[in-house]
Amino acid sequence: MICTMNLDELKVIWDSQNEEPLYTLDRDAVHKGVKNEGKAIQFCLNMFEYISLLILFVLGIVVGSEPLFEGHAFHQYIDAAIYLAIGTFLALELRRRKRDEKQFDDSMIGDLDRAIFQLEVQNRRYRMFPWIVLGPMVLLTIVKLPMYYDSKPLWLAPTALLCLFGTIGILRHELKVKLEPKVKALNEVRDKLTHP
Repeated sequence: MICTMNLDELKVIWDSQNEEPLYTLDRDAVHKGVKNEGKAIQFCLNMFEYISLLILFVLGIVVGSEPLFEGHAFHQYIDAAIYLAIGTFLALELRRRKRDEKQFDDSMIGDLDRAIFQLEVQNRRYRMFPWIVLGPMVLLTIVKLPMYYDSKPLWLAPTALLCLFGTIGILRHELKVKLEPKVKALNEVRDKLTHP
């Protein structure tokens, strides 16, 4: 036998069983969703920052150790110093972000504010990455190209510029398609929770 029931009857049954209206938000489920979204955002931001730091420090050490062991190309110490300085700057920014995240309390609104804060930090990192990290790499490649003219092909400079502008395009697309809509959605959730 097929039982058919209209929505009003279903709502009455639901209300009588749970003593709650059918359409109220389950705060625990929303909080769990906010926490999960916050963890995903934090994971992406951490990976971006840690990989950037790893690349910069490894590059600085490798570029700086070559003239040390081979006894020539001492201009590479400048390159290594630039990479290590940028890596140090990013490490200090990471430390500052971790410190600033502690200001948010362990509540639904606090977790939501932390997730929004992390997205805003990720937004800033994506905007500065091409100029702070890739820009100096490309500039060093182009400036040093005449020094290596006999050993490096000329297509290296346009390739480096293409990589820089390609990265800028990819990061801007990521900002427009993923980060900005996510910030907007989380802000809307926050507004609904704080101003019901």
